[in-house]
Order: sequence, then structure tokens, then C-alpha cells
Amino acid sequence: MGRVFLLPGMGADARMYGSDYDELNPVRCTWPIGAFADLQAVAHEMIQRYQIRSGDWLIGSSMGGMVAQEMADLIPNCPVILLGSGIHASELRRYLFWLKPLARPPVLGFFQKILWPVGLFGRMLYTSDTTFLTQMCHACLEWQGAKSGHVLRLHGKMDIMIRATSPHKRLWGGHLIALSRSKRCVAAIQACMAQSPS
Repeated sequence: MGRVFLLPGMGADARMYGSDYDELNPVRCTWPIGAFADLQAVAHEMIQRYQIRSGDWLIGSSMGGMVAQEMADLIPNCPVILLGSGIHASELRRYLFWLKPLARPPVLGFFQKILWPVGLFGRMLYTSDTTFLTQMCHACLEWQGAKSGHVLRLHGKMDIMIRATSPHKRLWGGHLIALSRSKRCVAAIQACMAQSPS
């Protein structure tokens, strides 16, 4: 069994995965700082930074799941598990495309300042790099999907960001099921891993 890597969503960091995930003995990943042309460029950076290799498990939420799929395209035999993530830009809710012109550092910086007191996600967003956020907003909206696929896909029934067309299981919750339904997510991940031949 390979190592387990947890990739957070856009604007989030390792704090997205609480103590329930400790059972997986994971490496909690943090996004790089700076500008990247697309999700594949981020995938290359994360592979180098964390020395991802064949047989490792890639578990991603939202944008993290998209990057995980790109990483699996680059490294053979890396199972991918999606927690509230998409498989193509066409699954993103239409209103996100309407908001694309607002994805600029000054605008995102403003939202960082007004949202930081609001819960864990607000605190994570407050410390995110606005250049990286800007690039990733555009990258996600332009993403054409990856070839690797996924072994398990969990999705919130009330997700207002991504409309999942083919989830394996729908959980009661919204876009942040990795946070709000962490015990259910971990149990499903463990069951999937137990069934894996590797």
C-alpha cells in the first residue's frame, strides 16, 4: 500500500483535513505560492515537492481533486479519490463562469479581508496567495479534464459549486464534505483501500 496524500481545495490548506483523517496516516499537502499556467503545471510542482510515486493514493477536494487527476496522468498506478470535486470544467456551476471577470488579485484580496473571521475556511482563505488563487480560478474554469479517472467519488447532495454527473456515493452536505462529513469520508476511503489489490 502506497502513501496517502491529501490535497485541499482552492483557498484551503492542510487544516481542511482534521483529526479524523489521521487514521489514514496521510501527508497533508499545502499549495505552492506564485503563478501557474494551468492545473498540469501545479501537478508537476506537487509531484516534485512531495516526491509522489507509483502506488501512492491521491485524495483531493474541489480543485485538489482536479490536480490529483492531473498527477495521476503523469504517474502510473496512482489511485485517485475525489471528495466534492469535478472531472471536467463542464461540471462547474454556470454562475462560476459569470464570475470569472472578478478573479483578479485586488478583488480576491478584498474578499480575503472581509471573510477571514468566518470559520475555518475563512481563516484558510485569509492566508492564501492571491496570485495563486487568481491563476487557479481561471485554470479550473478552463480545465478539460484528465485521462486517469478515479476509483472513488464522494459528492455532497447540496454542492453549490460542482454538479457531479457520476458520483459513486452522494453524502448529505454541501461542497465541503471533506470537512462537514469527515468521518463518513474516511470510512468510505478506508473501505475503498481495503478492496484495492495493491
